[in-house]
Amino acid sequence: MRSSSHAILAGFLVTLFWLPSFATALAGEQAADPQAQPSLDERLRQPITVDFLKADMNWVVNTLFVLTGVNVMADEDAMRGRTVALHAADLPVRQVLEFMTREGSGLQLIERENCIWIVEQEPSRHARVAVPALIEALADKEDEVRKQAVEALGEIGAPAIAKLVEALKHKDKAIRAGAAQALGRIAKP
Repeated sequence: MRSSSHAILAGFLVTLFWLPSFATALAGEQAADPQAQPSLDERLRQPITVDFLKADMNWVVNTLFVLTGVNVMADEDAMRGRTVALHAADLPVRQVLEFMTREGSGLQLIERENCIWIVEQEPSRHARVAVPALIEALADKEDEVRKQAVEALGEIGAPAIAKLVEALKHKDKAIRAGAAQALGRIAKP
């Protein structure tokens, strides 16, 4: 409960200090004229200060929308159960969103017209083919082959997670151990 109250307090403080100036700008003549409103690129370049600790990603996305006016469409399934810790002072909104969807997060940031989409990252065709073979390589009798398989699965990242979690239940102890190592590499990019 403590971490969610930290996120709420952080969101409140961000809202308290940043929202008044944004609301004032929107309340002026510019808000009445859609042509005069800042473009998405301009909104993404504006600096923001946020401080979230283990905050629910859906809540963070909603807070960023409220604070910046940037339309963010987030895939509910991709965001479910995800949290983020953000401690940013005067960073462009774009950098904050890019951090939330950084490599290995399993999320992808797509910019379209006047909207940002956050969706689940699709594994590449190569990853779909390589992951099962690499998991089998975790049981190879050669130490170097096992080590390389762990490193490769760690590099593949999020697209390998589901198969690695399945591999934790494999009958072969070496595959279970290698899967745990690879998941550890993914968790600590």
